[in-house]
Amino acid sequence: MKNRYAVITSLVLALCNTVFASSGTIFFQGTIVNAPCNIPAETWMHYAQQPAAYKIAKQATPTPSCADATATQSVQVSRYISQTSSGTPSTPAKAIVTVVYN
Repeated sequence: MKNRYAVITSLVLALCNTVFASSGTIFFQGTIVNAPCNIPAETWMHYAQQPAAYKIAKQATPTPSCADATATQSVQVSRYISQTSSGTPSTPAKAIVTVVYN
């Protein structure tokens, strides 16, 4: 019986917190993140294929005006091969580089 009261009390408190959480106001001044720097796709591809080069780029002095490699968590490359209507791969194969920022 005590467990039922504990569960019911928890649910009521959770519902109350949900109702009141939407009525607040948050003030924020400044920017949350910088815009990404203008880094060529070839550079990101190089970082994805050469982990040592990416590690060096992450340890460089950050650019204060934009998010460069120092503001990233990871960079990966995956191959994307588009297919023609007949089902045969078209050439050339394309690669997708995924950059995850902090």
